Amino acid sequence: MTGKKKYRLQPVLDVRDRAKQEAARLVAARRLQVEQAEGELMRREREMAACLEHQAAAQEQMLAEAGSGTEARHMVAHRTHLADLRTLEQELRARVEQQLLVVARARQDLDNALAALIEASREVQ
Repeated sequence: MTGKKKYRLQPVLDVRDRAKQEAARLVAARRLQVEQAEGELMRREREMAACLEHQAAAQEQMLAEAGSGTEARHMVAHRTHLADLRTLEQELRARVEQQLLVVARARQDLDNALAALIEASREVQ
């Protein structure tokens, strides 16, 4: 008699098992998204750090040349270059902030997918 009950409930178990497998695939995809978003964040942070280093070196060079009596036109060129670097820094900083939001969203999606996997696992049991 119990053999018949198991047989009759097998389609329900199969559906729940497929839902669990799909939830597991979604978790794997969400983990990959988090890894990619964090990798992009690290790349953008390195790019911003390089810009800051370049900016500091340009500032140092400008001050050294100012102390040695460089012509005014060279000083104007240095100031323009520094202004461009500061603008680039602001753009890079905004891109880092934007990527932080992407990472946070990817982590939230992963948390949601993990919760769905836990629920699907409970339903299979």
